[in-house]
Amino acid sequence: MKRNAIVFLNIFISIMMALGVVTYAQGQRSVAMNAAEESFEQATEVVSGIADNYLSESEAVCSNWASYINSKAMTMPEAMQYLTLARDQEGVYAQILWADTCTGLSREPSVAFPDKYEVDYSDRREQLFSGWTRERELYVTPRFTNNVTGAYAVAFCKKIQLLDDDGLMRDAILMRVIPNTQLASRWVFPAVFAGSSVGIIDDSGRYILKPDLMKNEDFFDFIYSYNRQEIDPAALQQQFRSGECGHFFAKNGAGVECIWSYKRLAANKS
Repeated sequence: MKRNAIVFLNIFISIMMALGVVTYAQGQRSVAMNAAEESFEQATEVVSGIADNYLSESEAVCSNWASYINSKAMTMPEAMQYLTLARDQEGVYAQILWADTCTGLSREPSVAFPDKYEVDYSDRREQLFSGWTRERELYVTPRFTNNVTGAYAVAFCKKIQLLDDDGLMRDAILMRVIPNTQLASRWVFPAVFAGSSVGIIDDSGRYILKPDLMKNEDFFDFIYSYNRQEIDPAALQQQFRSGECGHFFAKNGAGVECIWSYKRLAANKS
């Protein structure tokens, strides 16, 4: 196989969450291909470390916010006032929802309506929170459209309690909302792999960060759509869940044979 016949693509995948590398190749695998795979694996380790650090930082900030709010008997507006003072990073949003209605307030006003701070995700309750089990104190949503900006984002979420209008403690959800564009800018491969892109999925295959090259709204559905004769999506999903890392062969959306390798992020092993 000629060296110029090889095209590379890296995909960042997760089992809450996993990092991945994809290599596009045509024809027979060669020594050059094997060397490229090894280089990608090394690059994956580097990007995995960067991602772990960033995710751990996001988890810590969200947990600190929640701990402080839970230590006080706050109303939702009072909690928002605290979050305004605790602003930690440009481009990161904060929102609080009542757990039973998925409606609440945003720290930042709506881009379209600058006087509006109310947010409403009641029509997306299942999409956002169906994967939140009792065992998970901190939860990361699949990607969703931020009510405030209209752009794709993900949110680190913690359960808190606030005083409602009747003076009763009521369950709420604290959301540290991070735009997908900011996530994507954090995780890039070295310049030698300039054509690479990064993506994240949760354990069910839903995208947390979706590169433009990925199709469908579910990673496993995407792979199956272009490999119906070769791939069993249930078996592939089990392969992801059962190991820290691995790889498999499948065609991409253009019908090109690929090597897909993935790595679980240490920040989310628990």
